[in-house]
Amino acid sequence: MVDRIGTIIAAIDHCKGNTLSRGELFIDREFLTRYFSSERGGYIEQLKIACESFGLDLIGIDIHDDSWESLMLRNEYRKLKDFFIVGLLDGPFNTMRKQKGFEEAMLDLKSDPSSYARVTSKLLEELKNLLSLFKENSFKGVALLDDIAGNQGLMMSHTDFENLIHPFYQSAVSMIKQNGLYAFFHSDGNIWNILEYILDAGFNCVHCVDSQAGMDLYKLKKVYGKKITLMGHIDLLAWDEKKIELEVEQAGKQFICGGLILGSSCGLSTLVPPSRIKALYQEWKFASISI
Repeated sequence: MVDRIGTIIAAIDHCKGNTLSRGELFIDREFLTRYFSSERGGYIEQLKIACESFGLDLIGIDIHDDSWESLMLRNEYRKLKDFFIVGLLDGPFNTMRKQKGFEEAMLDLKSDPSSYARVTSKLLEELKNLLSLFKENSFKGVALLDDIAGNQGLMMSHTDFENLIHPFYQSAVSMIKQNGLYAFFHSDGNIWNILEYILDAGFNCVHCVDSQAGMDLYKLKKVYGKKITLMGHIDLLAWDEKKIELEVEQAGKQFICGGLILGSSCGLSTLVPPSRIKALYQEWKFASISI
């Protein structure tokens, strides 16, 4: 039996494993419906079959959709207990953007910083209540999703980040780890200039290694070595099949001693040509599925 959880822990701990660990934080439900039809069961069953088809060790679970709570309360996610399950939770900037829109969220950084304090306080209370449910459902980690950067870098001043965002990360990671779970951080864009803060907060792994924004996987490894574990890297939207295959091979050689959970940088969705997903996950027999 494949020890998927052990494979991920080995990658996080920078230990040599039998295989390169693989994971996806984002698998769209429409994608599951298209390629893993409802006749095979409900959402959890579809997700399990997808993970097995792609050879994934880690899978992210979105707790912002309409059905997550009922599934959680019934401990349905325990059906995925052989995988390293990560709960996805919006951070303060993502939360503010969803509540007020991007422009107003940015304006509030200067004009009403107390609004961020209220949001972070509420998020920490929500996290506190969720952690026991995560553990009951065999979750192994929590990922904070906070798209705080664009291609040119941080979308706010360092002062605002230090005062309003970083303290939340520190508190959230502390709570996550106190409950025996691993802490993941996600942001698109170029986060080079805040990586030290991310590491200082205690995150175990950083996603998504956005190559289009200058987040070079191999440079990150060279600069940070064993101080950082990375996840993602493969740009299914920008790279063709040949590029994907070459990067999978290169990553396998460079990260033979851990430090990488290989997967897509954008997630699996119907926007991605199936041939590119096949280049990343060669075990997937999508040709036999009606598309």
